[in-house]
Amino acid sequence: MNDVVQGTRNGRLTSLIVALEHDTYRLFISRHVLTEVERDLPGHAADRGVDAVEAVRRWRRYYLQYVRIVDVPDEWGVTHPQVAEVEQRHPTDAPTARLAAALARCCVLTEDGDLTDYGFGSYDWLPLTHAGANHAEFELAVTAVGLPTATTSVAIWEVGRRFAQAPRALQATTLLLAASAAYWWQKDGRAERHLHQLKATGQRVWNVASPIAVELLTTYSTAVQTQAGLAVKPADVPALSERAARILALATDEGMLAREIADALGMTESPEYAAKKVRSALRSTTAFVEVSRGRWRLGCRVTTEPLPLPYDEQQEWMGRAVKYLLKQAAARALLNNETSPAG
Repeated sequence: MNDVVQGTRNGRLTSLIVALEHDTYRLFISRHVLTEVERDLPGHAADRGVDAVEAVRRWRRYYLQYVRIVDVPDEWGVTHPQVAEVEQRHPTDAPTARLAAALARCCVLTEDGDLTDYGFGSYDWLPLTHAGANHAEFELAVTAVGLPTATTSVAIWEVGRRFAQAPRALQATTLLLAASAAYWWQKDGRAERHLHQLKATGQRVWNVASPIAVELLTTYSTAVQTQAGLAVKPADVPALSERAARILALATDEGMLAREIADALGMTESPEYAAKKVRSALRSTTAFVEVSRGRWRLGCRVTTEPLPLPYDEQQEWMGRAVKYLLKQAAARALLNNETSPAG
């Protein structure tokens, strides 16, 4: 709820929303949490000086479309030592602990002491949301570099394929013209000048891009460390349904067949028998939903068609992310210059 309040107060996307939009985080909640948020968010927002109506609107518009609601069975987490401690201290929070135990390794986004005291989440929750956004930022940067490279490679491959299919006479003429052009390009000195210019341009690009790349990798590494440090450890002997839940948590909304889940679990029984066992485990609890004949999913969505985030708000977040990255890169470069020995 505090993330909702923060976004409402600032009127812009939070790191958590960005992480959910880019699928670097998936948000699973037990059904009682949905009830609590719908009931308590207006008062929670008003107590913090935020418009309660707007907070509820943002919750339903920006968060609820990503939520997967799970009816957590009582048998989940029975072999996890911390689940019993949560249940003894505050039974209301036990479903969240059981869900986390089933999906471990996972991270719990909460500041509730009844959970954080036993290793389920951290009171300092902002680094975890930032870590998800940093993952999204890193993947966007990789895509921005990789897509043009992949497009160029495909184009070169297509030209080569067309050239190989051309008549022999055309191939010979093209090669002769290319060889002649290369000869005169080298003979009149243009090749050396062009290569020198290309080297100088590449050096300038590297001088600008390398500090940003280093900073991007540093924030990504910090994100991975944050998530690893807050991850809930799995139980020693989770039930089959818990293991299936972990597989389905990472699957697409189209769901998976029982035999596909059995394969992912590495079950050693015959394929038919393994699929039968998985199917029985899936049908034993309402935590799993059969979305189409034979295909299963963990939990259910409140909305069927997620709405795209407003373009201007996405651009605003990208602008903030880039400015922060450049600021950090400049600060790191300045620090390196100050600590370098005099030449």
